[in-house]
Amino acid sequence: MSAGHIYYYFANKEEIIAAIAEAELEALLEIHDSVRNERDVVEAIVRRSGDVALYYANPENARLRLEILAEGARNPRILALVRALDLRARESAYKILRLANGALDGEVLEKTISVQYEMISAIVSGFTARAVRGVETDKQLLRVSVMETVSHVLRTRVAPIEPAGNPCSIP
Repeated sequence: MSAGHIYYYFANKEEIIAAIAEAELEALLEIHDSVRNERDVVEAIVRRSGDVALYYANPENARLRLEILAEGARNPRILALVRALDLRARESAYKILRLANGALDGEVLEKTISVQYEMISAIVSGFTARAVRGVETDKQLLRVSVMETVSHVLRTRVAPIEPAGNPCSIP
């Protein structure tokens, strides 16, 4: 297909980006659905996290994902789309994390799942930037290491710590 022919199917670049981002979100939501239906949700999250990390570590997938984020930095409509899709992914993941943290409730539960989501997202999606930089490592070891790290994030309970000031300041 020629570059111009794609505009037979899409009115503009924004529609192309929206379709790609929506398709990726739908694939992620399918993973979420399968995890939610597992007997042991924590194990299911851990098991799938390694595969998702490898997908994000694939340079071909990563380049397109970064292009979409970069376009969002330039285009307010794409930024709104990216944020709306991220919100849908977050809401779906929070449902899973509520199941994974069944012993918790109230504010403790909400704070816990918020931190877990951000940690797991940073771990997994961080491979996008690493892949574009050309970082190569043993894929099986990477997969297992991500799974161990996600397991730790999901199983560790840490009491809130009061901040001691600006951790970046030098006395």
